[in-house]
Amino acid sequence: MADRTIPLATSTRTEPAPDAGGGGGGGGNPWKDWVELSLDPSDWQIHHGTGSAAKSATITKSGDVLTWNAETTPSSSMELAINNNKNKGSWMIQKIHLKPWELSGLTPPAGVSAHELYPGAFSVKLEVRFETIPITGPVSNNALNGYGQAISCFAGVVTYAADQSGTPAYPADNTWVGAKVYKHRNDNPSTSTSALLYRGGYMSWNSQNQPSGYKWKGQASTGTEGHDALVFDLGGGPTRENYLGQYNANGGGYSTTNWPAHTSKPGTSFIFQSHTMEGKYIHLAIGFNSNDNAGSRGGSVRINRIRYLLQPLSNREDLTPV
Repeated sequence: MADRTIPLATSTRTEPAPDAGGGGGGGGNPWKDWVELSLDPSDWQIHHGTGSAAKSATITKSGDVLTWNAETTPSSSMELAINNNKNKGSWMIQKIHLKPWELSGLTPPAGVSAHELYPGAFSVKLEVRFETIPITGPVSNNALNGYGQAISCFAGVVTYAADQSGTPAYPADNTWVGAKVYKHRNDNPSTSTSALLYRGGYMSWNSQNQPSGYKWKGQASTGTEGHDALVFDLGGGPTRENYLGQYNANGGGYSTTNWPAHTSKPGTSFIFQSHTMEGKYIHLAIGFNSNDNAGSRGGSVRINRIRYLLQPLSNREDLTPV
């Protein structure tokens, strides 16, 4: 069979095409392609916790932008906090749980159910990119609340002990892990050049770390390394050592237009205990909430792309195609 070729974009020369197979992704690419998710709120399960419901928070879509908006009044905490059962904001949850084996065209090993995701066999990424105009950053609002101070966005997963049958419930307090960005200071983003204005990193129900030192697109004088997206990573490491062992998960902010630019991920973090993951049904999820319990918080988050990637990995046993 003749070698396949790909025309070069700037000339009539051709070069050898990559072999089909590898990571899949279509067209014979030796990598996995991102899968874009809908920005239409009706394609997600929407929940407003006690805090955001009190503020009549909304999740809407106009054109190619999804917007969460919560007013500063009435006073009601929208806090999402670790270790103290505070989960009061809004959630967008994929209605159907991840089916890693089916999505990868693989047969689950003996004793493994179709919904189970083992970190040694799969790597999962979830990315949320922000529309940074006109709110000049991933999170903002008017000066009534320090331009959205303390408002945060979460991108990760929530887990359930049972199949949710297309209508996932409001997440329990110990069932979520993901990437997070929040507005740390009360400065106006359109004039602030501070690398302390936003903080991005990971957050789970029992652990978190959001480093400072990174600017976000929409800020004044951001430069080419300005962050414009959250990214969450789960898996890729060996299966836990016991029931209370922890999964390899991490998250933070980065630039989608300058890939060598540094990310705000705070280093490898084993932050998700096995008993909240093992055997559970895993749903991709986006959260909107506050970094503290002040009832006066309010702001907006605008998103122009949500996508995920599921990559099977050779593990202890050979993977078996369906």
